Amino acid sequence: MSMKHVTLLTLVLFSSMTLFGVSVDELMEGARTDSLEAQILELQRDQNRTSLDLLSVEDGFAFQADTGTLQYGRQTFENLDPSPAPGDPDEITNDSLIVQGFSLSADLNGSVETMISAGFDRIVYDISGGSLFLKPSFSVEQPLEQFFQESELEELEETLTSLNDLLSYEEGMLDIELQVLENLKQLVQLNKEQADITFSIETTQRDYNQAIKLGTYSETAPEARNMKQTIAAYEQSLTTNRLNYDLIVQQLVRLTGYDEEEIEQISDFPEPVLSYQQRSLDKTAVLIARTELAIALQEMRDNAEPDWGLSLTGAYSLEVNSMATPSWEDNHQLEAGVSGSVDNFSFSGGARTSITNSDGTSLAGYIRGTWSGDGKSRERELTARQLEQVVEIKRRQYDQAKLTYDTSIQELRSDISVWEEDAALLDLQVQNAEQQLKEAKLYLEREIGSQADVDEAQHELNQLAFDIDEHTIDGLIIQKNIEKLQL
Repeated sequence: MSMKHVTLLTLVLFSSMTLFGVSVDELMEGARTDSLEAQILELQRDQNRTSLDLLSVEDGFAFQADTGTLQYGRQTFENLDPSPAPGDPDEITNDSLIVQGFSLSADLNGSVETMISAGFDRIVYDISGGSLFLKPSFSVEQPLEQFFQESELEELEETLTSLNDLLSYEEGMLDIELQVLENLKQLVQLNKEQADITFSIETTQRDYNQAIKLGTYSETAPEARNMKQTIAAYEQSLTTNRLNYDLIVQQLVRLTGYDEEEIEQISDFPEPVLSYQQRSLDKTAVLIARTELAIALQEMRDNAEPDWGLSLTGAYSLEVNSMATPSWEDNHQLEAGVSGSVDNFSFSGGARTSITNSDGTSLAGYIRGTWSGDGKSRERELTARQLEQVVEIKRRQYDQAKLTYDTSIQELRSDISVWEEDAALLDLQVQNAEQQLKEAKLYLEREIGSQADVDEAQHELNQLAFDIDEHTIDGLIIQKNIEKLQL
């Protein structure tokens, strides 16, 4: 008899006990959508995705305006003209407006990180004399190190976050489905126990009634009292069974969102699908271990490289002075430079040129370097050793992840083999129970057997039906464990 035949037999045997209700797949789908556990998993996944988006966000265009400082000034000084004209005052007063530090700056950020600034270093307007002094300026600074650094650390960390998020979510959902199956298995076991207890009560009560009727025992005989006590004990066990049953049903109500009646009417356990593909190298847990190893190697390489920076700067400023004689005077200043650092050594250099109406052109260069000892050589040595140790740990954890997967596959094969052997054994047990029931009925018809023998044979067949359902659920649990291994 095939397992499908056995499953059909189960439904036939209990068609009078069980109405058509929700399916196992519907229960598990309800748990994946309605349970608090699933809602927490969904929220955690959304949170992890937001964190991942934050990791990949680059700073956008940054802008800053500085109004500078506005000053009003008045100067009073003695008129030193040796030949003052008639009516000239003894003191002269000059009023002026001064603006210092007005600027607009922008940081392009992103992969370029260019910084641009423009403004006025100083503006002086003589209110009394109407003269004006201006010093506008413009500067650009361009860091260069980001164009040469090729660390993949940020990308690897994003990959690791994505893999952990995927594994945590999918494993969590499968654990919820496994919980549903474990609860259903408990219900089947409790139903089997209930049927067995009920049969024992009925059998004992029948034996008691028969003994009293035939006068084998009196109602006060020790044997009769013992049978009554046995029935009472069975009834207490039945009460406990029902309490446990109701508790499991309530757990399923909370987990799946279906009500008690729908859960108690569950009528179908699908045939498990116990096929799988061995894929250790692209299993998510193995990929996580491999990515962690890649991160450790990248951190070790980054630590070994010198800490350096390099920037190019350019600046232009102009001085316009209307107070110059005999006419306006312009002073153009250009500067280009480079600055950088390598570990404890920093340097800067460049050139400046100045062009004026009166003095012509001047050119000057400069260079500067500094070195400092921070006393951290021992710390750097220990940090490098620590990173090497982390790499070796991650390397072994990667090997362990592959080994764990291979071991799990072997255990899975064993579980499937045992399940198939149990299926074959159940098939034989059902055939034997059906034959015993057939013979018991035949003996009863020929009056060489009893109704008790028929009831006993029917009970054994009914109990096997529960065993078949429990065995089917065990197969579904193996199927879910296969799905977890396939992640």
